[in-house]
Amino acid sequence: MDLLTIKNFSVFYGKERALHRINLPIEKYNITALIGPSGCGKSTLLRSINRMNDFVDGFQSEGTITFYDKEIYGKDIDVNLLRKQIGMVFQKPTAFQKSIFENVAYGLRVNGETDKYTIEVKVEDALTKAAIWDEVKHILNRPASTLSGGQQQRLCIARAIVLNPELLLLDEPTSALDPASTLKIEELIRDLAKYLTVVIVTHNMQQAKRLSDKTAFFYLGELIEFSDTQMLFNEPKEDKTARYVRGEYG
Repeated sequence: MDLLTIKNFSVFYGKERALHRINLPIEKYNITALIGPSGCGKSTLLRSINRMNDFVDGFQSEGTITFYDKEIYGKDIDVNLLRKQIGMVFQKPTAFQKSIFENVAYGLRVNGETDKYTIEVKVEDALTKAAIWDEVKHILNRPASTLSGGQQQRLCIARAIVLNPELLLLDEPTSALDPASTLKIEELIRDLAKYLTVVIVTHNMQQAKRLSDKTAFFYLGELIEFSDTQMLFNEPKEDKTARYVRGEYG
């Protein structure tokens, strides 16, 4: 079952075209990897899915992105509600200048939750699901900035999932991390995919190969190929895909 359907979706920044008529289904409870050279439109698509590109000057789009049969660029869409349902974590950890606890509680408070016990339970649950609770449960009042880079990234994931989104967007979440932290994030993503859908942008082809169910290869703003991950890497149909996965360019 497709959770999200992208049809003939194009993006323009002023007169510059960043995405060219993308057609891509995102299947529920799958991990979908977006791969391709820098500047090929992967992050642009990711940011378009939860309307982050609304803040970019000159942004315009054509085509549709449908989430549960509702067009996310429709006039009646509640963007705040959309971002509760579609969480996003960026390449560089973006911990707020708050305590560890308040980083995760922030989204709950902004969305009107005031009950102290409910907040505490949901924060603990999110930190547990993000595989960081045991590391921080005794230091919840410390500034989030005191955590390591890998811990801050897991904290950001906890902050994204505390509102129980159905889709989690990850924009190169391990690119700035050491191998040990990368492994923890990958294990976390696998666990999260048991109850939510994940789309991850990665430049690490081995990461895409070992982590994802489906992979989409982008080049110069176009979707060149999309298929089961093992099929795309082992038996690509397009020459551009074959050359990219062999490491001939990128």
